[in-house]
Amino acid sequence: MTESVFSTEGSIAPFQQIVQLCETYNALPVIDDSHGLGVLGKSGRGILEEQEIEGFLGIYTASLGKALANSGGMISGKKGLIDYLKYYCPQLVYSTALTPAVLAGTEAVLEIIQSEFEVIKSRLVSYQQAIYESLVEGGFTVVPGEAPINSIQSGSKDATFILAKKLYEKGILSTPFIEPSVPVDEGRVRLIAGANLSWETVAEATKIIKGIGR
Repeated sequence: MTESVFSTEGSIAPFQQIVQLCETYNALPVIDDSHGLGVLGKSGRGILEEQEIEGFLGIYTASLGKALANSGGMISGKKGLIDYLKYYCPQLVYSTALTPAVLAGTEAVLEIIQSEFEVIKSRLVSYQQAIYESLVEGGFTVVPGEAPINSIQSGSKDATFILAKKLYEKGILSTPFIEPSVPVDEGRVRLIAGANLSWETVAEATKIIKGIGR
């Protein structure tokens, strides 16, 4: 069981190898592609497309938030498994269906990804690289990652919150991570530049980041 993209630092699971191990040892692979769907793959279809995994027979889950910009989530697998979950999963038994507005919104975003993904992905990567360079120039230690995420090594709990607060005061919303999300004193401050931002906004953010670093 694994995530596709570990969003704290942007690393990507070697899921093709995990699937092969599961086949060898008769195990069931489970993948949460919440941070990969709409980001990974040639057309944004996520980890299975990214790592060229065809005929996946495991369990696949994803959030309808994140890149899909809505609420709720999804789980897919063999029909017998889905039928079982419908009747026995405690969190599902008494929940209500997604609203028509959420479903329509999700469908609209999927259409955008399908038609514009090449441009969206190029923008994400360019923004990530520009912010990465500003962080390095500002003297920050950035965790290397493969996804369009920048993760700053911030150290202690106090240092992590102080950095996140400094960024916030300058108009940059970041995500601080402390224990138990990360080991004690191995805090992270995550920055993700959405494809909806303009180059002017990203350029302004890079100036602010370099200023805070110095």
